[in-house]
Parts: sequence; C-alpha cells; structure tokens
Amino acid sequence: MIPIFYAPPENFREEIIELPPDEGHHLRRVMRLGKSDAVIVIDGTGAAFKGEVDHFDGDKVFCRWFSQLRNYGEPHFHLTLAAGLSTGYKFDEVVQRGTEIGVSRFIPVITARSKIKLDEEEAAQKKIARWRKVALAAAKQCERSLIPTIENVIGFEQVFDRGKSPGRTFIFAPTEDAITLDRVDFAEEGKRFNNFTLITGPESGFGREELELAKERGATVISLGKRILRTENAAPIAAAVVMYLLGEFK
Repeated sequence: MIPIFYAPPENFREEIIELPPDEGHHLRRVMRLGKSDAVIVIDGTGAAFKGEVDHFDGDKVFCRWFSQLRNYGEPHFHLTLAAGLSTGYKFDEVVQRGTEIGVSRFIPVITARSKIKLDEEEAAQKKIARWRKVALAAAKQCERSLIPTIENVIGFEQVFDRGKSPGRTFIFAPTEDAITLDRVDFAEEGKRFNNFTLITGPESGFGREELELAKERGATVISLGKRILRTENAAPIAAAVVMYLLGEFK
C-alpha cells in the first residue's frame, strides 16, 4: 500500500509538493521513506496526487507528482452530520468514524440537553482544532482526498440557518411518528438530491420544542430501531445506513 500524506493546495508548485513540517517529519522520521519512494499526496479538497519523494532540504520534504485523481476515495453524495455534543472525546469518535464512512462536513451542536457547555471561545477553538486533526488522520487512514470540514460549535436552531443548503434533512429520534430509513424515498417524488444533512442528539436526546422546530423546517424524523444507541455510535451508524441506501457501499 502506498503511504498517503497531506499538503494544502498552496504547497503545490507545478509538479513539486512541499509537505507541511509534521507530514514531512512523519514521512522521513516515522515511515523512514527515502528519495524515489512512492507516495500519494492529498490536498484536502478532493484531489490526490500519485508521485514519489523528490528531495530533502534540511527538515523540508519535497515530493514530485506524476498523475492526479479527482474525488479520490470520495462518495457521490455530500453528507453533513450535525451531532449533539455530550463530551469532547465522544465527538472525537463521531468525527473519526464519520470520516471513514464518508461524511463531508461535521457540525458540533449544543442542544437543550447537551451535557457540555463551551462558553469560552478559546476552549471551543482548541476542541475544533483537535477535531480537525482527527478528521485529517482518519481521511489519510481510509484513503480519502477530501478532509471533512469541522464547523464552529453552534446552537440547535442555527443548524437550520446555515448559509449552505442542507438538502434533504433527517433528524434521528425514537418518537412515535418517526419512520425507519428503509421507508424513505431518497429521490422524493423523482427529485434527486446530492446533499443530505443528518441530525443526531446527545445522550439524552432532543427536547420536544427542538423536534417541533426541526419538523417545521422540513426535517424528516427517523428511528434507528428499538434499541437506544450511545451518542458516539448513533451518529456514525445513521451516516452508514444512509450511505448504504444511497448505494455507496457497492
């Protein structure tokens, strides 16, 4: 298997790629690769470049690429996962597993029943920075070329006020009016969607007002069955089932 590394688009200069310091260190000191060893470098925006180690300049590592692959390892659909926060480590797991499944964007959400409060901007930004590192590591591990976006922490109502179109929206809750995913018409009367938003709650679920708001904004209430799942499991499982029904596991 050819090892995968990451470099931002601005580090690509014609056919030469300069790896960021941490990626260069990993290539040279951890993987112990040398000149002419094969590599794949992703730019985090959906492209992968096959090439080889070209040369070293002090601590800097430069690779030369020969061929480009667009949407390398990417699904055909854009999936946003808006997950209610409980504790930081659980959202780490949501990001890791969701990235491997194919989620393109994560929105950490503070709900009425969330067991975490991020009142300080500095503390929130530290968590977001860690989650972005988790997403990068998971994208490389599962051979994706797009590093999922980690949005800032927002309140539940703001999920429906985002600038980007949410597409089809599903909120997962074990209510009496919830339906199962196998009953969902993903084409919705012939209209095909490429953009889906999944909303999952914290351990205590959603409040009644939150569910009513979601339904008012066009979200479909979905049940994942009779058993109540832990928050770090519910979000990735919801994403996996949707991806399967969209044909992404074929």
